[in-house]
Amino acid sequence: MADLARKTWPIVTGCDRVSAGCDSCPSWQHYLAEDLDYSATPQMQFLTIPARDQFSKIYCVAFGSDLFHYAVPTEDIESIFEVMGASEQHVFELVTKRIERAHRLKLDWPDNVLAGVVIESADYTSRLDHLREIPARFKFLSAAPLLGPLGDIDLTGIDQVGAVHETWGLKRPCKQQWIDDLREQCDRQGVEFVTDAYGWRFH
Repeated sequence: MADLARKTWPIVTGCDRVSAGCDSCPSWQHYLAEDLDYSATPQMQFLTIPARDQFSKIYCVAFGSDLFHYAVPTEDIESIFEVMGASEQHVFELVTKRIERAHRLKLDWPDNVLAGVVIESADYTSRLDHLREIPARFKFLSAAPLLGPLGDIDLTGIDQVGAVHETWGLKRPCKQQWIDDLREQCDRQGVEFVTDAYGWRFH
């Protein structure tokens, strides 16, 4: 998968703040600079893009937004999942901070969809419990950016963990010890660890 080209699928645009990592969101900063409306909005006119693309890619779903934002109707999410499942030539990277809704919707997760959750600090580690219950074949934790120590976490059912310093936006500090602690926990629990925002390797 690492050799595939990456492409953004803007099936949802706009968002709003749910936790500290959002404060440096490049997408939000762009909309602010351009005086644009950043309300979360489904863009269903782009629904068929992956199905019409015959060259295998990694599609980043709603990058800079969140597919599971409450402004996105359930029926739209279901249609998006149908397209992803039918587009077997691609891999879809789906990262959310609204993992509770993703869990509650009881969707049928195709094998080519990576399910990821963002956790910036120990305040949000409960998101892992919801990710664990999602029936995706590949699940990952993205500590991007890592803004504080995560403490002791249970990585049962998680395939990969990635952590990166915040090199964009506010560029808030990240202690190397926070990353080292997370790496050590991954080693103990047999989970792959990467220090690359795009390091996910889908097997």
